[in-house]
Amino acid sequence: MKKKIILLTAILLMCSSMVCGCNNSEDDTSMGNSSNTNSNSSNNSSKKWDNAINKVYKTTLDTNVYPYADDVYISVNENNKLIDYTVIVADDTTSEQAVQYATDLIKIFNDTASESDNTITKSSDNNYGSVFDEYDILMTIATEESVLNEKDWLVCQTIKAGEHTPIQAGGFSQE
Repeated sequence: MKKKIILLTAILLMCSSMVCGCNNSEDDTSMGNSSNTNSNSSNNSSKKWDNAINKVYKTTLDTNVYPYADDVYISVNENNKLIDYTVIVADDTTSEQAVQYATDLIKIFNDTASESDNTITKSSDNNYGSVFDEYDILMTIATEESVLNEKDWLVCQTIKAGEHTPIQAGGFSQE
C-alpha cells in the first residue's frame, strides 16, 4: 500500500509539472487524495462530485471487471474546469486495455454524475457526456514499472472540454 501511494504521488508530481507537454495541455491541476476503496475525493472537488468519484472508485477498482486495476485517483478542479485521472495498473496491462479503461473511467464518471443531476446527459459511443462539454480531461495511466519513466506511460492525454477526442495509447511527449 505504501508503495502505491509513493507511485501515485510520483505520477501526480510529474503530471502537475509537465501537464503543458502532455498532449499540449495548458492547464495545471491540483493535488488530491489517492484512491483506495476508503478514500475521499480531492479537497478541490466540490461536494457535488464526491458521490460520483466514490462510485467510480468502487466500480473501476473491481478486479472481477477490471483485473488489471490497481489504483485510481480522481481530482475535480473547479477553478480550472479540469478532471484529472491518475491511474496505476498491473505491469502486464496492454495499451489496448489501458485505452479502454481510460474511456470507461471517463464515461462512468459522467454517467454516475447524471444519476444525481438530470441536466447531465449520458455518454454514448462517440461522446463522453455533457460533463465533458464543460470540463477538460487529463488522463494518465501507468504501470508500477513505468511510473517513473513518463515516455513508457500507457496513456497520457489531455482532452479539451467539448472535444470528446478518443483516448489514444502513448506516454508523455515533448511536442
